[in-house]
Amino acid sequence: MSIRSAAGSGNAMDAELKQREVKVAKVIATIRPPVSTAQTYEPEDEPPLYLARRKIYPQSVHGTFRRIKWAVLIVTLGIYYFLPFVRWNRGRTRPTRQC
Repeated sequence: MSIRSAAGSGNAMDAELKQREVKVAKVIATIRPPVSTAQTYEPEDEPPLYLARRKIYPQSVHGTFRRIKWAVLIVTLGIYYFLPFVRWNRGRTRPTRQC
């Protein structure tokens, strides 16, 4: 005795499944009708995906803090580049530079 014979005939179950599939397909068709993209697509109807590139123009900046920034920059770069050339006495116990 098989499971199909106990539940009924296999053909009846297959027919019932097909009917359910047809019903589900009809419901899906009413919710979302098929759309052919090749016939309905018109690019003139849609806005462009990207905006045109805006140009960026540099502006000059004036003011007290800008002048202070440049002064600090010049002083610190001067220390960085010219201090290694300055010689000073390191004391008797320290070795001297041999450059």
